[in-house]
Amino acid sequence: LKKEIRFNMVQMWGILKGVALFTLVFCCCCVSDSVSGKISVPLDGIEFNEKYNDQEDSWAIILNTSRYWLNYRHTANSLMMYENLRKSGFPDSRILMFVPDSYACNPRNPEPGVIYGSYERYSNLFGPPVPEFDFKGMDVTPENFGSVMTGSSGKHRSFLKRLNAGKKSKVMLYMSGHGGEEFLKFQDTEVMLAKDFGNIVTEMHIKKMYSELFVFLDTCHASSMFNFVTAPNVVMASSSRSIEDAYARGADRGIGVAMADQMTY
Repeated sequence: LKKEIRFNMVQMWGILKGVALFTLVFCCCCVSDSVSGKISVPLDGIEFNEKYNDQEDSWAIILNTSRYWLNYRHTANSLMMYENLRKSGFPDSRILMFVPDSYACNPRNPEPGVIYGSYERYSNLFGPPVPEFDFKGMDVTPENFGSVMTGSSGKHRSFLKRLNAGKKSKVMLYMSGHGGEEFLKFQDTEVMLAKDFGNIVTEMHIKKMYSELFVFLDTCHASSMFNFVTAPNVVMASSSRSIEDAYARGADRGIGVAMADQMTY
């Protein structure tokens, strides 16, 4: 059964908390029974809970397709998603991250080694501990993404981390970047078409690489990327309808760029 959830920006704020909770419960349901106690979030970093029930097979893929300083918020989006998963006890070994640039050491960054997800500057998303980027720089391509999602070798046959998912796996895919109607840009040089994405999901289904797949896309015209997804047991959430733009939450005057997108924040 395929379900599609498409969000209107006007309706978004009233149900944002529910979407965030659903995301974590869906992809981390194996965590909820094994994690107990209050999670501590100190100002100088995140204290992660490593308890995890490995009997349940869950995976998370975080894809940021943007580079250049002006797209700071897309990396912050990805790091916020990573932080939420890790705080919930999700193991790093089951999170695959595609991030072209962290911006933490960008010469324009007034606070080297620091990435914030809001202009309130609550905490440093870049650690400690420093997140591990499995694919970065020019390795973030549509081809490599498709290869990882479908378990294919692609050009990079020595992938250190793979999506070793099976027919009982629960998989979450989060994507952030710039999109148009039926395409997602990769680093301003390549695009992944909606038809290509539909083929990736179909191949995952044929290869029995998931029992449930949750896709969360935060871009402009986001829901148009789902137009060719026909595989069963896929739940899709988007920050914008096919004719809509998505919006940043707000800019930091000191850093000079938007810090995060509304839906992800």
